[in-house]
Amino acid sequence: MLSLESSLLCFGLVDVIQISRQTLHGLWHNIALIVLIKGLFLSLVLLGYATMWQAVFVDMATSLIVVFNSLGLLGTSSSTIPSSFS
Repeated sequence: MLSLESSLLCFGLVDVIQISRQTLHGLWHNIALIVLIKGLFLSLVLLGYATMWQAVFVDMATSLIVVFNSLGLLGTSSSTIPSSFS
């Protein structure tokens, strides 16, 4: 009986580790997206090709993209995790 409980605990721990790796990958993806878009629009505003209002609009759109990208992790199960994370 003890080995059954410990094996279930190990399988649960493996799932947690796999999901946390996918979450970390999503976090780095979101950070890269934010830095890239903010840097692009900062340079466009400084060069005079974009207005500050356009930069604010793009910032809000980027925030929504990041939120929806993060919401995709709610449906994560161990069967949907790529094999490269194992």
